[in-house]
Amino acid sequence: MNPLPAAFARCLAALVLLLALAPFALPARADIEVITLRYRSAEQITPILQPLVEPGGAITGMQNQLVIRSSAGSIADLRRVLATLDSAPR
Repeated sequence: MNPLPAAFARCLAALVLLLALAPFALPARADIEVITLRYRSAEQITPILQPLVEPGGAITGMQNQLVIRSSAGSIADLRRVLATLDSAPR
């Protein structure tokens, strides 16, 4: 029995397993975006948006500036919510 095919098969199996698990082990690409608030302060908005930030992301802010680090899709979702929250008082 030739040991090379068995070693090759083990190596190939390990490579397939590594590739299958890679999306779970590697962090998603994170974008950073600074958003200027118009009607509310970052201190008011941050606690509302914090639970909506995806795992591994972050949101912080000061005065009228929010800084969000997250995936592009998550930032887009947060912007949609923010459009409702940061509106002119009635």
